[in-house]
Amino acid sequence: MSETFLIGTSAQHNNAGIYSIQLDPCQGILTPATRIIELDQPTNLVLWKQQICYAAYQNDHFQGIATIELTPSPTMPSTTTQLTIPSTLVIDDSRNLLISGHDATGSVTVFHIGVSGQLTQTDSVVHQGLPGPLQEQNMSHIKGCNLTPDSQLIVCDSGMDLTVIYHISDEGTLLAKSRYQSSDGFGPHTIQFHPDGQTAYLIGDFQNKIEVLRYVAETAQLEKIQTVATVPPEWPGHNRVTAILVSQDGHYVYATNAGHNTIVVFKILSNGTLEPVQQISTLGELPQDLSFSQNDHYLICINQLTNDLTLFNRCANDGKLSLQQSHVACPAGTCIRHY
Repeated sequence: MSETFLIGTSAQHNNAGIYSIQLDPCQGILTPATRIIELDQPTNLVLWKQQICYAAYQNDHFQGIATIELTPSPTMPSTTTQLTIPSTLVIDDSRNLLISGHDATGSVTVFHIGVSGQLTQTDSVVHQGLPGPLQEQNMSHIKGCNLTPDSQLIVCDSGMDLTVIYHISDEGTLLAKSRYQSSDGFGPHTIQFHPDGQTAYLIGDFQNKIEVLRYVAETAQLEKIQTVATVPPEWPGHNRVTAILVSQDGHYVYATNAGHNTIVVFKILSNGTLEPVQQISTLGELPQDLSFSQNDHYLICINQLTNDLTLFNRCANDGKLSLQQSHVACPAGTCIRHY
């Protein structure tokens, strides 16, 4: 049975929209991307109960979150919430909340999701404090939000080299519990947790590194146990680590290098630290996001600049990737979500 993925894009004009692709897991074949919703620059997508897709988007007149009904088939946005375009979106299914982080304003906004998918704001916080040392770190820039294994909110602030953990009430209000400070100029971007619930992997915007962190749920604290590079030390060009995934079996980590245009594979050792095992070309330029197939047998990579996707076969025994299919057409992809 085929698997469906939705793809957000930065495409405009004739190519603008949300796209869908199909993966045949038996043959290992991706279909070319098909536009299912016409929408300008829907750069970030999240799914709620497989019924609603929320898309962060912008056009010449409006920016905000679009609400798109997916059943029985995708329909044009029925409602929109206007705000500064979110850089990140996350769903809290247990509390029926949508949480958006904003690069341009350094703010985090929480919405309650109604029975029909309508959004009602419940809280908003703004990060304030000293920015990092780099020119790009002129103020707070929220780049990533996620939930911890015990359903707290974790927010990555690239501008302040800061990762903040918030308690979320059932009513959708936020209370700061802890602040983790990365090294100067690291620029926290995205964090993913190991299935053990005790280890986290944080990528940064500016140093081509991953910080391996221990998560102490009792105190909501993060403690650094390792820093590893994602590109060779002799690499002279510009690069950003744009996405990170942890395999379901908890044995491997995969991260994309946009600029070096590779996926780096790490083995997870018994103490949660990382050991590099492979670096493989994405066969495209500016990779932006990754997604596993349902059983982690395949890995899909989006190449934004070359307008295509690459499909890799993943070996469960050693975690390594091998090329399955390349140059699958998709315009200016920015994120991919398993549907």
